[in-house]
Amino acid sequence: MSLAILATEENWQAFDDAWTALIASKGPIEELCQAIEVIGSKRRISRCLPTLRIHAESLAENGRAADAASIVGATLRAGGPAGELGEPLLKYTEAAFGSEPWWAAFRDMAGLKRETLDLRKAWIYFDDMRSYKPGVVVFHASGWGVGEVKEVSNATMEITVHFASGKKDRFPLRTAVEIFERLPATDLRAQRLLDPQGLEKRLKEEPLEILKAVLLRYGGKASNMTIRNALAQIGVDGTKWSNWWKKTRLAAENDTMYRVSGNVAKCEVELLRRAMDPIEAMRRQLKQARTLKDALSRVRDLIGGEKLAPEIRNAALQTIEELANDEKVAAPLDPRLAAGMMLRERPKADGA
Repeated sequence: MSLAILATEENWQAFDDAWTALIASKGPIEELCQAIEVIGSKRRISRCLPTLRIHAESLAENGRAADAASIVGATLRAGGPAGELGEPLLKYTEAAFGSEPWWAAFRDMAGLKRETLDLRKAWIYFDDMRSYKPGVVVFHASGWGVGEVKEVSNATMEITVHFASGKKDRFPLRTAVEIFERLPATDLRAQRLLDPQGLEKRLKEEPLEILKAVLLRYGGKASNMTIRNALAQIGVDGTKWSNWWKKTRLAAENDTMYRVSGNVAKCEVELLRRAMDPIEAMRRQLKQARTLKDALSRVRDLIGGEKLAPEIRNAALQTIEELANDEKVAAPLDPRLAAGMMLRERPKADGA
């Protein structure tokens, strides 16, 4: 499972084991950088420093100075101590990029030097500037929206961006760093710009993959409103959203790698690091509902789907029966009567 998800769950032993395995395998570091960002948001970055030093040294020794600079820089971005990280960051950065024609200009513009007063800010500028290449997708939150970098001029320190709206413009590289959000290839906004037909096909045929992309964007967990907002950014709203969400939520509730909690109006979806028993998950969710009425609403929504696994349907109905008959559950008469009507109208399948 993703390092970012392990960090989100604060499963530190599993995270440390996965990081150690990554070092041994000499694998890519992109997921680790995402996880470091999550750890920084939890104010736990200090626990990463010993393993970070080992990993960075290993990367540099294996000719991957750029990756070593990236993980040290990500840790600095996430709140790591500049006094401790500054020297190795400068060393790995110069080893990786010192021979590039733009090195001196980028270094000086960002202020990435030992004497700088704010090394964190200097690294952010330098790292963002060097990441701008043709094909990079950016997002401007204040009006221009999503666009693709078409040209980068190291001579004039400018980039040309073509936006989805049809507008195109040139920006000083330093300005671009300040006003744009760079989008990874996994971001649905980038996919919509670069491959709209492919994204539309995946929305219909692979809804859980779309849901997974949204959850990974938010550290493995998101509310239905957050998911709705993310889908609205790629043109899925109104009736299209309602239909997609109904199908996708049902698929997630039947998938052992997702946990769906809450009711129809307000719920949270979590991408799990390991598969769980869907029946036990369903029973737990219903028993944790605030009221019998909420549990009933959840089951009505669930069993309305045509592709619900019979064993999950039976588990839902059985749990409703238990809740309705449990004298310890404080519930008015109306929900108990509604539960009885549901059980009569939708009896459990034979063999349940």
